Amino acid sequence: MAITDLLPWYWRWLALAAIMAGSIAFGAVQMRGYDVKAFGVERAGFATFRAQITVATLAAIKQRDSTIATYQNLKRQADAEIARVHTVDAVSIGKLRHDLDAARADGQFVPAAASTAGDPGRACFDRTALESAIRGLFADVRAGADKCRAVEIDLNGARTWAGTITSVTPAPTPAGTP
Repeated sequence: MAITDLLPWYWRWLALAAIMAGSIAFGAVQMRGYDVKAFGVERAGFATFRAQITVATLAAIKQRDSTIATYQNLKRQADAEIARVHTVDAVSIGKLRHDLDAARADGQFVPAAASTAGDPGRACFDRTALESAIRGLFADVRAGADKCRAVEIDLNGARTWAGTITSVTPAPTPAGTP
């Protein structure tokens, strides 16, 4: 009876696997030199790198928050300026319109009929219908002019705000630099 007959077959394979694993591990340790000191230096270098990344991340977050706060402050200032210009513009236009309406003594667009006319209400047109049509036209033109002026004020305010943003925006840093 041989020794191979004493051990069951699975123990043979288990022993062979243990011998192979030990050989591979021993060879790997011998091949790499297994220098604990070098591993410690590498680990310290990685910790330093991780600390640098953390510091750079915190600085970027602080810069981002500062930039956002600056932009929001500039936006509030621009909105206040636009509102002020809208108010000044509305007052100025209202005064001009009031002065124009007051300059017309009778408040009529169509001049009064000549005293020699046979029917003062009609010449070759209906004076009341013409007056009404002219008033409607003036109202539409004024409404369009008001909308255009409001858009112009908003556009100029946005243009000014965009100019202040570009003067505040920090220059980008090249890739790879903290």
